[in-house]
Parts: sequence; C-alpha cells; structure tokens
Amino acid sequence: MYFGVLRGKVDLFKREDDLNTPHLQIRVIDSNNDKWRIAVNVLSSDKSFLIFHRAEPMQSHLLLDQILKVKSGFTVLAESARSASTSLDYLRAPLFEWKTGIAIPSTGTGANDDLQDAISAYLKNLKDQEGEIFAFGAKFPAEGSPFKEYLIDRQFGTKQGIHNIHMNQGNPSGQYAKDNGVFQDGGLILKFPNRFVGIFLRFRTEWLPTDENGNRIPRSHPATHLERMAGTAGTLRYPILSSISKEHS
Repeated sequence: MYFGVLRGKVDLFKREDDLNTPHLQIRVIDSNNDKWRIAVNVLSSDKSFLIFHRAEPMQSHLLLDQILKVKSGFTVLAESARSASTSLDYLRAPLFEWKTGIAIPSTGTGANDDLQDAISAYLKNLKDQEGEIFAFGAKFPAEGSPFKEYLIDRQFGTKQGIHNIHMNQGNPSGQYAKDNGVFQDGGLILKFPNRFVGIFLRFRTEWLPTDENGNRIPRSHPATHLERMAGTAGTLRYPILSSISKEHS
C-alpha cells in the first residue's frame, strides 16, 4: 500500500447516493494549486453501515506535535518510519473512545440523518473557516499502476488522490487482507483555527486485536459490543448528528 498523508484545503465535496459502493468525494487543493480527490467510504461492500468515531476536540495525541510539519500535498509515510507521532493506528495509539462508535447509514431521506451529512457538516465549516484537512490513506493511482478514470475524476479535474480513509487492519483472509498493516489506518484530521477534529471510520468486518502485521490473531473479535447501532434511516434518531447539525450549520 502506497500509504501517506495528504494536506490541503477543501475546495468542494460531493455525495454519492445511488452507487453500489458509495463514497463521499472531496476535492482538496494544495499550496501548489494541485488538485486531489479524497474518496471516503460511507458504506461497506456487504451493505453494512460503517462505524463512525469522532474526536472533538482532538488533543494530547503525539501526532498533533508533528502534523503541522507535514508539507502541503501528498507525503509518503514509509513503513519503517511509521509511528504514533507520524501515522494513525486505532489500536496502538488510541484516537477515540471505542464506546462512542456509532453505525450510521450512508444515505437518508432527510437532512442530517446519514453519514455523508455528518462529514459534510464538518467539511463545510472547515472550508468557511479556511482551515486545513489532513487525510491519511493510500495514494492512487499506485506507483506503476495504470490510471482507471471514473466520472468523478473528470468532474473534479484530477487524476490523483487517496482512498482507504478507514481502519486498515483486522480484515479477514480474502480480498481485503492485503490492506492489513500496523500504523497505516486511514482517517481525517481537520485543523480549525481554534481546534483539531478527528473523523475516523471502520468496517464491522475488521476485528481487533491484531498482530505486528495488522492481521487478526486467535483472540480477535468484532467490536460490535462497543458500538451503538443507528436507528431507521430517514429520521433524526442519532444525537451525534443532531449535535453536529447545530454546531456546524
């Protein structure tokens, strides 16, 4: 995985509600005026809800001492250099309280009732306040791989970006096992003028704890007992969404 961190300013963002594997698409512009696309998963390929965590304000974390030293644009984080002060690892360098996780649908019928609404509220506020975004994930296209263009690439006017903006460890054997690793979890850290906010996502198929390679170990288990299931999509039944709406409208 060509893992690293992208630093820039949010230019625009776009919902996806009618795709099999929808993402919240974010266009970021760096200090060189280069455009990047951040593809944030909002629904699992098995149609289960993603688990949403936030740290607000995010503070007293080793990463915050170093994050402002990162250059604008994409910076590769070599595997040998990854640690709690440079990278994300939900297990080894805790970023949030596990019990605060909430499973939220990707799409709802109303306002402020789905995961895309929750993240978009923060992005709008960040853009209005001219803050910066730090996105941890895997760069695309990967080095040496051909570029596969999607409609969103033409709409955003860029052929580069990052994905895997979620926990990248504890995947079962199979298609996503190759994404497992240590200190290579994805996530968004938003730098507002007066605080940092962390937005972190994980799939319910990713189990903890993991070994030194990020793979499941015999005592691994799903963290479902630590999360709250969301209510029916289309109704504002999630206190977390209500608070975000009030704070960032």
